[in-house]
Amino acid sequence: GEVYRPASGRIHTQRLTTQFAGERTADVFVRVSNYRDEQTRLTGERLTWDEAITRCAEQVAARASLEPPLDESAAE
Repeated sequence: GEVYRPASGRIHTQRLTTQFAGERTADVFVRVSNYRDEQTRLTGERLTWDEAITRCAEQVAARASLEPPLDESAAE
């Protein structure tokens, strides 16, 4: 609870749960944890939970801005 509760609040504040359809906060927490571990492995830098959540949110936002808009008429 010492790590998860504050991190889950930050995940909601950053609106990360809205970026992964069908995933619960716990699922997104695991994504952030994996990202945090990967950054440690790649750079040797151990991110704080806040840093990891912020960077994940930034990457998700950047990726979303690169995706073409949905063409709703194509779904018909």
